[in-house]
Amino acid sequence: MLVPKNLVNQVYRVGSMRVEEEGLAMEFKNPFMSATIRKFKEIKIDGTNFPLEKFKVIVEGRTFSGENEDIPFPVGKVVKMVLEGYKKPGKHEIEMVITTREVGELKFKIEDNASMDQGV
Repeated sequence: MLVPKNLVNQVYRVGSMRVEEEGLAMEFKNPFMSATIRKFKEIKIDGTNFPLEKFKVIVEGRTFSGENEDIPFPVGKVVKMVLEGYKKPGKHEIEMVITTREVGELKFKIEDNASMDQGV
């Protein structure tokens, strides 16, 4: 199911995309209900596939690989996602296909301008 942009913008923290020491980071906050990401099926940045093994998700201090299954996405908590090694500032389009326990397959796209974090 393709997630409409207005719903994506309720979960994605617009303006959170930034280049950090580890790579391109972005933040999400789930305002709806706790969910479980069963699997990341595909991640693209600017139309190019990004390797799942270089993608990580940080939830309440725990780090998960994009290849992990059953990643918690708790309601009201900030979840950070990082594309390791990707350090290009500027405007980016990120497309993701995930499977959740609660809803099934979701496809969505975010667009944001990545700023440079201090110290990079």
